[in-house]
Parts: sequence; structure tokens; C-alpha cells
Amino acid sequence: MYRKNFEKIFSKMYRNRFFKMYRKNFEKIFFQKCRKNFFKIDF
Repeated sequence: MYRKNFEKIFSKMYRNRFFKMYRKNFEKIFFQKCRKNFFKIDF
């Protein structure tokens, strides 16, 4: 359920023309943050 909503929101963002201009930068920042947080996690 949560995942479906998340995908809907994300696809809307991706279709948004304004967002498309920033998508590459957004992805860089987003994945960098994810990586940093990922390595902070203790398994």
C-alpha cells in the first residue's frame, strides 16, 4: 500500500517538467545521501 502511493508520487514528480530539469542533480544528491546513511547503519 505504502509502496504504491510512493510510486504514484514519484512518477508524478518524474513527469513534472520543472522537476525534470533538476532530476540529474536530484538523483546525485539523493543517492549520495542514501549511500552516506547506508554506511552509517549498523547491521
